[in-house]
Amino acid sequence: YEEKHIDPKDLKSKEISTEVNASKAQDIFIENNNRTIEIKTWEQPKVKIVTTIYYEGEGTKITDEEWFEKLNISLRSAASSIKIKSGSVGGGSYSINGSAFAWSSGQNSNTAVFNADGKNIGTQSKLKRQVTIYVPKDNKVDLETKYAEVLISGNLSKLNADITNGGLDIQDVGNLTLRSKYANVTTGNIKNGEVELINGRLIMKDADDLDLDTKYATIEAGTVKKISIRSINDEYELEEVGSLQGRKNYGNLRITKLNTAFDLEGTNADVKVRNIAASLESIKINNKYSVS
Repeated sequence: YEEKHIDPKDLKSKEISTEVNASKAQDIFIENNNRTIEIKTWEQPKVKIVTTIYYEGEGTKITDEEWFEKLNISLRSAASSIKIKSGSVGGGSYSINGSAFAWSSGQNSNTAVFNADGKNIGTQSKLKRQVTIYVPKDNKVDLETKYAEVLISGNLSKLNADITNGGLDIQDVGNLTLRSKYANVTTGNIKNGEVELINGRLIMKDADDLDLDTKYATIEAGTVKKISIRSINDEYELEEVGSLQGRKNYGNLRITKLNTAFDLEGTNADVKVRNIAASLESIKINNKYSVS
């Protein structure tokens, strides 16, 4: 259809919201495509979604629920889970030789605009629609996101995140399971982390226990008490490590300070440990390596 030129000054805006009660037993599933979202943690036992609708014309009689449907955002509650789906307006996906691609009406960065009757009349690139999802901080969050930037404000006890093509910015997490492809991920402090990363970047603060399976990626971390790695062609930069074990083929591994134990095998990796603490108990390198 024809893209209509819409002047933001002619538009009205309305904040809309929808919410459901959340028990501690319910896992929260968020599936997001092509849309920038912010997930905020709070103390309240409910899940709430807030955003803004832009429309032309006079006062609209459309309910918030109907608006969310038009924005392709749904919130459903079942006994054991709460499910949120968020996709681009008028968008979809198709597949070529098994690879998924997404399309949307207008560009990813454009915001859909409606008339007062709720009909999509075009897009506006100058308007940015912020979608905010409030979740209780102690419920497990399961996030699957593609072609989008996601920000999580506030700490979570459990996060299971699967991210493809985009960015994820999170704070402290008790138990983190992360699968990431072609994405940049930044985290706060992690107690227990299990990470699979292909083609991308992971920048984290400190961690107690990490299990990393990475390829063609860049990993940066602060102080890590215990770390297990399976790494192919990656760049690792770790500030301080208690014990490290695993396998590294190709790429670099830089450790500023090593405290307790080091056990590494593999081939053709460039490994540098800058400072070794007096407390070091054992160091084993199956050396088809250049080590310094």
